[in-house]
Amino acid sequence: MTNKGKTILYIAISLDGYVAGPNDEIEWLNRYSNVDFGLKEFLSRVGAIIMGRSSYDLGVELKWFSQFNYGVPIFVVSHEQPVLINKDAEFIFVTNGIETAHRQAKSKAGDKNVWIFGGANIAQQYLKSGLIDEISIGITPTLLGSGKRLFDNIGKHIELALIKTKRYEGDLVELNYRIKL
Repeated sequence: MTNKGKTILYIAISLDGYVAGPNDEIEWLNRYSNVDFGLKEFLSRVGAIIMGRSSYDLGVELKWFSQFNYGVPIFVVSHEQPVLINKDAEFIFVTNGIETAHRQAKSKAGDKNVWIFGGANIAQQYLKSGLIDEISIGITPTLLGSGKRLFDNIGKHIELALIKTKRYEGDLVELNYRIKL
């Protein structure tokens, strides 16, 4: 039997649980731009990425997709397709829901994993729907005090089993959990 890959939420948060400030500020993550926190190794096992429209728009604005080659199709869950689509990666806009995006991403990924990139809203939708198998969360030693919390609006109790922990330079800690069924 072949492994069809997992769906993994791989994201960084502040110690108080925020993925961004109140106005989508993420500059507090800049101190980790030169830290090897395992992204290349993680990406070697990823066959497709799913993100929300806000993450796509922010990524285009901050030139994430021209600065780093993700090397896999990126499915963008959105209410509407933009008039112009950024050409720095293979973007596929999905306007009919997270389940459709997930099905398409799993198909493209083959036996590799699907990365739920973020942001908070898309992560919450996928957690609520039960489509995530694992959570890999980088916790930064930063207290933002307000902003967009990762685990708001899930609306249900989810049990997790710790798979591993790892500490990186800059006091960044990664926690990996499996979702218990």
